[in-house]
Amino acid sequence: MELLLRQFSPHQVLRRDQATRANLTEPHSQTFLEQSHAVHFGCHGEFDEANPLNAYLKLANGEKLTFLEIFNGLNIPLCRLLVLSACKTGLVETSHTDDYVGLSSAFFYAGARTVVASLWNVDELAATLVTLRLYQILPDYPSVTVALQAAQTWLRGLSSAEILDWLKHEQKATEEEVEEVEDRLSLFDDNPPFANAYYWSAFTAIGN
Repeated sequence: MELLLRQFSPHQVLRRDQATRANLTEPHSQTFLEQSHAVHFGCHGEFDEANPLNAYLKLANGEKLTFLEIFNGLNIPLCRLLVLSACKTGLVETSHTDDYVGLSSAFFYAGARTVVASLWNVDELAATLVTLRLYQILPDYPSVTVALQAAQTWLRGLSSAEILDWLKHEQKATEEEVEEVEDRLSLFDDNPPFANAYYWSAFTAIGN
């Protein structure tokens, strides 16, 4: 959604075909990542329960950004918040030594302080709204974890009319964007549409 893209400077956004492994891992392409305080991945992801080291994010042209490539190839030393708006990116394998392996741990090694990830396949609109709210209120909260909890509580009690009003007046959404969301909301039988925990509780904050 364009509303999410507008949270970042245009020159720091990799759209569609630009979101390649090379543009993320090549040394000459890492400058903007190294200087970023927030990084957002809006893509598909997969966690391999048999071998967590095979976990990956799906990039443009079907390319995969794997755990090991993140672990060995990314450098994000200033990143306070990294959001993985993708499927099952927050799952980890826990051993008897209490160590864990998953995409989140790879991003921690790369330098991220806090990773917000999902535990199951997320509804795109619900994920967008939670993330937008998180970015909006984060400066007013002592930690990402507390801000995420507030964003989730906000979403679960919001009516369809309140969502549209918030997008229009606080997020400065265009008429086309508001209409698109209104069409999506019309498919829900319940109001508030995202009261069910399936929609708002998928995301978890790991880290500081």
